[in-house]
Amino acid sequence: METAGTPAHIGRFRIVRELGRGTEGRVYLAEDPGPGRRVAIKVVTLPDANLRARTGQLLREAQAIARFLHPHIVPVLEANAGDDGVTIVYEYTEGITLRNLIAHRGRLDVSYAARLTSRLLDAVAYAHENDIVHGNIKAANILIDKKDMPRIMDFGIAPLKEARAGGVAGDIPGAATDIFSLGLLFYEMLAGKSAFDADGETKGLLRIAFDPVAPPSARNEAVDKQIDAIVMRAIAKQPEDRYGSALEMKRELDAYLNEDEDLQGKEGTTKSHSTVDFLIRRMSRMKDFPTFSQNITEINQKTSTSRSSSVSASDLANVILRDYSLTSKLLKLVNSAFYGQLSGKITTVTRAVVVLGFERVRMTAIGLMLFDQLQNHSQIADLKDSAVASFMSGLIAGKLSQGISTGGIEESFICGMLHNLGKHLVILYFPEEYAAIQSRMVQKNLTEQGASLSVLGVAYEALAMEILRTWNFPPIIVKSLCRLPEGRVARPKSEGDILKVVSNCSNALCEIMRTTEGPARAEAFKAVAARYHDAIRHNERELSDLIAVAAAEMIRYADALKIDVRKSDLLNRVTQEMGAAAAAAQKAAGPGREATAAAGQATAVPAGAPGAAGTAASEMENMLIEGIQEISNVLLGDAELNDVLYMILETMYRGFGFQRVVLCVMDARSGRMTARFAFGTDTPYILNHFSFKTATAGDAFNTAIEQNREFIVNDADDPAIRKSVPEWYYRVVGAPAFAVYPIVVRNKPIGIFYADKGRKGDLFTGNQSVYMKTLCNQAVLAIKQMR
Repeated sequence: METAGTPAHIGRFRIVRELGRGTEGRVYLAEDPGPGRRVAIKVVTLPDANLRARTGQLLREAQAIARFLHPHIVPVLEANAGDDGVTIVYEYTEGITLRNLIAHRGRLDVSYAARLTSRLLDAVAYAHENDIVHGNIKAANILIDKKDMPRIMDFGIAPLKEARAGGVAGDIPGAATDIFSLGLLFYEMLAGKSAFDADGETKGLLRIAFDPVAPPSARNEAVDKQIDAIVMRAIAKQPEDRYGSALEMKRELDAYLNEDEDLQGKEGTTKSHSTVDFLIRRMSRMKDFPTFSQNITEINQKTSTSRSSSVSASDLANVILRDYSLTSKLLKLVNSAFYGQLSGKITTVTRAVVVLGFERVRMTAIGLMLFDQLQNHSQIADLKDSAVASFMSGLIAGKLSQGISTGGIEESFICGMLHNLGKHLVILYFPEEYAAIQSRMVQKNLTEQGASLSVLGVAYEALAMEILRTWNFPPIIVKSLCRLPEGRVARPKSEGDILKVVSNCSNALCEIMRTTEGPARAEAFKAVAARYHDAIRHNERELSDLIAVAAAEMIRYADALKIDVRKSDLLNRVTQEMGAAAAAAQKAAGPGREATAAAGQATAVPAGAPGAAGTAASEMENMLIEGIQEISNVLLGDAELNDVLYMILETMYRGFGFQRVVLCVMDARSGRMTARFAFGTDTPYILNHFSFKTATAGDAFNTAIEQNREFIVNDADDPAIRKSVPEWYYRVVGAPAFAVYPIVVRNKPIGIFYADKGRKGDLFTGNQSVYMKTLCNQAVLAIKQMR
């Protein structure tokens, strides 16, 4: 809704609300109706005298930054010139500015501040490599997102300003300005206040130029001499006394951070660590890596030991449900023999988490994401069958761990899958370097690890281990990637040793199947059995049988994983050469299984769609019917009320293809309906802001509550409808089509279900409205039974 000074639309973007304003213009939260995502739009207003000259510069800067792919830079999505300035569209990220964080907390923990600064330096170094300078780095331009990661805002805006701090101190605007500003920012985090206290901008600039600065340890006794030295060099008065580059400052700061981390010992020196950083930055520019990486990181964060007590089943389910393909494969695998025989079919991710536990679902989801990443690039010759081999290695690792491990097989499975991650990433993202590694192995008779170290400056496993750390994997899994020394392997003494043994052994077995045949294969099995005998006590026949069993399981899961069995050389080799067990399993898979898998690949729904965007209507109807049946079965048992409500919400979200669904609960004392649970777009924001006062006013929400009936709006912009939609709705949500269903128990309204879509039009077709009412009635029944 258009309010004073706030447009209803900017181009195709629907304005939700104003986020802020300053001397350069205004920033709005908006919805992009095409992909249905939220964005931040900055309208940069320029004086008439500067308009023509500056518009071109702004557009060039913004277009260059739009090509950036870095986890600590807020991406520019597009930029356009208008009559009075330039409109820059940024990715919208929930979080708090560093300025507000410091105002709230005061001095930050030294280690925390150092890690934030290191990540910011990485982002700035990346920008400088691409010939872009920020020019105005300050606490107000740093966003700390919900995952506690810093993101630099306003790239593409600040270069219009003079780089005053650097200029006053004697240098010219450029990379040195950003380094100086990061030094000041690091100081402010450590001290809780700016290095230069002054009233007014001019006084502040004079102090920067001429006044001596006390080291941060003078304001924070927790700061040691090493940190003092890093900060004071960064903010030295003379440019020649500062760091030569952001990367140089980052290396020195990382060396400080890594001094007490014994895990870094085997990866080598700070030089090798910075080499890994450089390779990860290069991967971050690839179109699919940042999203893939972010999803794994978030899943690991949702189930980390430090947070697991406060994380609900819906938190993990929300991350998984963003990817329709992942959701579909996970539920198919859960209902296969992968987890043994479960009581009844599981149709929701929420139910899967409740029945199987966080850890098992987490490992399976991550395994499927890694499998998809390799499978999606299987056209690359050196990655052909790598997805199958990785998954098989995980299955074999899980079986090897049985009898010797006190933990579950899930960790063994994921360690087996991850073992060759470094090599796979190099093949995928650095094809020229991979070719050089292969050539070096032949020309200089080097091992694969030696050749990768020679070409990349770091071994495959060190690259993979550092990436796993950035993905928040626990150290026990990171260490499992270490190659075992030559010779006989001793019996493992700890759970970490077990994971390392089964990961190495399972991948060795798969490699034998891929690269040998006949007598050479028999000798290779014999050698592996001898090498690992003390550790796992399997002879060559038993190891051979493990491969056959794993291959048989892969064939059984072919439909769930969307594998065309006929095109897998590895599976064909196993079924042809490894005996009756695998052949029998292939026969049991039944005719047409391969065709079904291949067809599934052709009709897969793009990641990110909750359901309707690419899913056949009949499939969605089945999803609703099966979900309703599963909820009915759960209601007959002793499930927790929250778990049932999560299942109902998830069934609504997936089965109707909603953009978001929300369950609000009435607070009797305040008379407010407030969001309690949600799935879909902008969930954290919705849970914090979706709230309204119940009254007799005839808006859509209160009418639904008062009359105890649904209120459906197919076009919230229709002038005839706008009078029924409260202003807070346009400000907080603003979806063009939505529905409100009251939850009334014993004649008392206790909550509502809210659901919306990102486009105008009918929310329900056919029998869908009946299914929606059924789900609402199940919620009422659950509340009556379980309160």
